[in-house]
Amino acid sequence: MNTNQVHLPGRRSSYVTVNADRSIALILLKNGKIEVEEKDRDAKITIQITNRKARTNAKKPFKPFLKYYIDPSRPFSGFDEDFEHLHEMYAVDTSNRQLTNGDDLKVCVAILGKATPRNPSKYGEECKFDLLPSYVFITRHNNPELIGLHWLVYGIQNSAGYDPNRKIGLVLDTEFSLQDEFNLRKRPYLADYYLPDNFTIIYASSDTGQHLPNKMIRICDVEGKRGLKLQEVSANAAAQDLGDKPFHILARIEWKNRK
Repeated sequence: MNTNQVHLPGRRSSYVTVNADRSIALILLKNGKIEVEEKDRDAKITIQITNRKARTNAKKPFKPFLKYYIDPSRPFSGFDEDFEHLHEMYAVDTSNRQLTNGDDLKVCVAILGKATPRNPSKYGEECKFDLLPSYVFITRHNNPELIGLHWLVYGIQNSAGYDPNRKIGLVLDTEFSLQDEFNLRKRPYLADYYLPDNFTIIYASSDTGQHLPNKMIRICDVEGKRGLKLQEVSANAAAQDLGDKPFHILARIEWKNRK
């Protein structure tokens, strides 16, 4: 990937890095946004945003708190308005606890949610965030977050009025190193399942960052950890319920109070 580090107006505490699958030309506009030259608008371009403190901490490698693909046909800014080419934005976070030592058996709580702008597709403005039906399950999968992702994808595709032409963003805080392979359909995200063409994964940290995806995943993370504390699951009973299945659902969570 070709990389350019840019300093956008209004950013004193973070770095914005632009990555592309080839060398591209960028134009700084008078309004502070960046535009991709027309000849390069078929490139695959990602934005990474990193805290300045993390960037200068030599004791451990820096990791962006946000990484996403842009629409190269639209100017970008490194702010939430970059997501306005998406028709829908969802988040999923899965908390888990190992049930026994020496065994990968885990009890997990997957929390799903959706952001809805007050004005259609205006993610750079005020949004509300609704928690969606979520799940408690058991599994031996090494990364239960990907099972939560699969439920989210499956649920969206099987919802009433689903349109495969609508662009959908999925916010995760896991598998940062595989995000590109999932988004470019070079690797299945779970078993033999590839990300549908109209879906894109947005990596966002739940620990830091004040962008919309960070806020979305933070709510899911808090609710997941809270829900996990309530789960009293017998390891023996869980092992019997799971058997040789990849996962077993213990409960479905319905939310009465929307966030």
